Amino acid sequence: MDKINSRYGVSNFVFNDDGALFPKDWILALCLLLEESNKGYRFAVAGCPEQVDEEVIQRLKRAGCTTIGLGVEHLSPEIQKGFFRTIHSKNITKAFDIFKRNGLHNIGFNLLWGHPKDTIASYREAYLKATEMAEYYNMSQVSLAALVIYPHSQLQKDALEMGKIIDYEDY
Repeated sequence: MDKINSRYGVSNFVFNDDGALFPKDWILALCLLLEESNKGYRFAVAGCPEQVDEEVIQRLKRAGCTTIGLGVEHLSPEIQKGFFRTIHSKNITKAFDIFKRNGLHNIGFNLLWGHPKDTIASYREAYLKATEMAEYYNMSQVSLAALVIYPHSQLQKDALEMGKIIDYEDY
C-alpha cells in the first residue's frame, strides 16, 4: 500500500476477495499495522459471513475500512452446501447487523444462478429474500450472476450426473 501510495498517490484500496478476513489473526494484525501507520488509507473489503464478528469489524473500521461486502452466492442452505459453504447461512443477517451497528457501508453480495440443485423457484425465492435484505440493510447492490462451472470440479460432476449439463464442451 505504501509503495502504491508513494508512486501513484493512491490512498483508497479494495481487497476484493471473500477470503480477505481469514485467518482472523492476519486481518487483525493488518488492521493494527494500518492503525499504527496513521497514513489515513481508506479501503473496502469482502469476506465470508462466518468470518465477521464485532472485534473484526471494529478493528477494520479503526484501520480505515469504509465499505464491506460478503461472499454469499445463494440464500438456500442446501444450495450453499454445494458451494462448500456449510455454516454461513445463519451468519448472513448477523454479519449485516454488525455492519449496520458499526456504520460500515454495506456493498451487498452476489447471488449466483446455475448450481445443479438450483431451480427457477429456489432462485426466485433467493432473489426475493435478497431484495428485501438489500432494502432493509441499505445495500449498494445485489449482483445477479451466472455460476461458472469449472472443469474437473465437483460442480461439474454433479451437473453432468443430474443431467443439467449434457455435454460439458458445449456448455
